[in-house]
Amino acid sequence: MTERKLLKRLIALPSLILTLMLFSCAAPQNGKLGSLPDPSRPNLASIYFYMSASYLHYSGDFASAGQLYQKALEQDPHSPQIAKQILINAAYAFVNGQMGQEEVLAIFAEARLRQSFDADLLNAANTVYSKAKDSEGQLWSINESIARYPSARAYLQKFYFSYSNDGSIDREALNSAQKLASGSHDDLVLTARMTTLADPLESLAILKKALKLDKRSDTQRLLAELSLQFGKPEEVDNLFSTYSYPEDKALILHLLQLANKFDRLPQILALADNLMATEDQALLGELAFAAYMKADRQILNKLWQYLQTHSNPPESDSQIAVFLLADALNENDIKKTKTLAGILYGVQDADDVFLYNALRLGFAARDGSEKGDLNLIPQELNPDLEEALGQPLLQFFRTAAQSLQKDDPRHQSARIALSEFYVLSDKGYESDWSALLSEYHRQNRVDEKLVLLRKAISRFPDNPLFLNDLGYSLLDYPDSLAEAGQLISRAVALEPDNPYYLDSLAWYHYLRQDYASALIHVAIPAQMENPPGEIAYHLALIYKANHDLAKAESFLKKALEDDSSPEYTQKAKAALEQLNSAP
Repeated sequence: MTERKLLKRLIALPSLILTLMLFSCAAPQNGKLGSLPDPSRPNLASIYFYMSASYLHYSGDFASAGQLYQKALEQDPHSPQIAKQILINAAYAFVNGQMGQEEVLAIFAEARLRQSFDADLLNAANTVYSKAKDSEGQLWSINESIARYPSARAYLQKFYFSYSNDGSIDREALNSAQKLASGSHDDLVLTARMTTLADPLESLAILKKALKLDKRSDTQRLLAELSLQFGKPEEVDNLFSTYSYPEDKALILHLLQLANKFDRLPQILALADNLMATEDQALLGELAFAAYMKADRQILNKLWQYLQTHSNPPESDSQIAVFLLADALNENDIKKTKTLAGILYGVQDADDVFLYNALRLGFAARDGSEKGDLNLIPQELNPDLEEALGQPLLQFFRTAAQSLQKDDPRHQSARIALSEFYVLSDKGYESDWSALLSEYHRQNRVDEKLVLLRKAISRFPDNPLFLNDLGYSLLDYPDSLAEAGQLISRAVALEPDNPYYLDSLAWYHYLRQDYASALIHVAIPAQMENPPGEIAYHLALIYKANHDLAKAESFLKKALEDDSSPEYTQKAKAALEQLNSAP
């Protein structure tokens, strides 16, 4: 970017803001006065260039910022602050792909010969040398940091440098980091993370020290993760005992999810009584997974009894029912199958039943347990069990077992049928409603789609797709224009940059013959690289109504390029002929 363009861009800054920035530049930055003589001689030009460069730097334009920092240095050649900022900006430019490796290494090599590096500059240098894989430069920046500004992070850099280069454990560096980190929560957490490479159990002790300083939830989550990865069972039990429900529900859930992830299922089962006492469906869902994977009949029966004796929202009960149904199918339990199949809430639950059945089969094969007891459902189901499942769910399982691919036409048809079953039963997740609406649209079942859309926005009032779909559909009915505009406006409020929703709103104003308002909303849709023919046609007519015939012609030609929309191809062709024949 040329200097003239940069200045033109920056002169547009409000004068008041620029004045405040200039005054802030004149103040001491570190609060220490008189420690060293300041050789800088700032003037109005150097301050202007410096603050303008800083504006660009914090905007992410590091290349342009570098040019203006150099201009500032030309005006005040002995300023250590400007020289420092040139290096820091260069490091940012390199890391963000705005400066080449050879150039940034040359800048830092020259700077090492002529200026002193403070802690900030040494960190910047370490970042540059690490990314450039310059081992000599890395080692220099680390040793300088330790010698002049010893800190936990400097010693951790030294430890990791050795570990990443030859796999060696620099215990002395790690011990020094631990000592220097003792009073800082953040430094202790960093030290704990690095210590996992040397002694995972020791890292747990360091994290506990950090939590004594600050009980931050992210640190507690990290302790849970490392405890499950490296700790003994009693370590995890002790950690769980420190939690209280419901205050620590998020931490308990996180611990259970990690335990399932790391295959520490027995530890979850050992907590069954505590978890059952919470009556929390999310926690019981994690318990159900562990009990199902381990085929723990006692706990599975407790969960069955819980569902029988408690009245909960169907959607939450399904978190437990998916595991119990998968188990009931393997056990050929007709009564449980019928009840549990009725608890499922949507196609995602059916997916989960099939998935977890296959997962348990894989675990059983790995462990050499329960051979011959498990089958991929619905193989070998007796007629009574099939009847208990119900036709839509049975057909879903059959096609899933046969295809094992969601895009298989037979299975896709079964998925749509199952979504319809749940939606018409006044259940279903948003994905079920979306799938059924798409199917009604594909089949041109206009009236049924409108009825379903009204139900959808009643159930999911903040779903912008449903709001826009209904609003746009109602634009075909002149008596419903006002309602259509309200619905589309709600969708735009939820996603103000969505080009499809903005096109709907623009078209609504066009139909009301408010062409100026229509034009306001076309800016983002007009930027679409390959707009659908329908949108391109809308844009063309809106531009034409606002007397911009060149843009109207351009978008009519774009509409002709969309082979997937023959209706709007024909409309665009007719409109283009009319436009070209106009006097």
